[in-house]
Amino acid sequence: PMPYAMLRAFLDDTPHTAQLRVSVAIHEGTSLTDAEMHFDTLKGIMGRHVVYVMGCLTDEALARELRKALCVAAFYPNGVRANNTTAHAAMSQGRALITNLDEHSPKDFLHNDTCFDIRQMDHWPTLAEIDRVAKRGLELYDSTYAWEHLTARIEELTCANLK
Repeated sequence: PMPYAMLRAFLDDTPHTAQLRVSVAIHEGTSLTDAEMHFDTLKGIMGRHVVYVMGCLTDEALARELRKALCVAAFYPNGVRANNTTAHAAMSQGRALITNLDEHSPKDFLHNDTCFDIRQMDHWPTLAEIDRVAKRGLELYDSTYAWEHLTARIEELTCANLK
């Protein structure tokens, strides 16, 4: 099943209430109309009362929203990739990431360790599990994916190619 349908099933089986807060990101080749169709589909799966569309947010506003979240759900057509900024934004803010993994996902994105893979979940995580995964995800981000590590790796690759 679709990741959001799986998420809905897990949430339906818990006593917790949830609100799915969604921001708009327009990328090359997409439009607000495309985004609106996705949000309508999402509301159909999750329920209109659960989905709140926040609109287009600045990076600062998005970071504030992420800090308010318990978990961040970010699903991708095939699986999360090393360049998926939403996944890194969640981890950088110390939030547990619920995503979908595949054979091309970063090898250090590990289910029930640095993130949750919706396809491997068999229950909604406890608060202790969420806290543990959030901390491990932040550690991974800080040690591997933070800007200074990315720029150092780019410099390393660039210098190696110039030799």
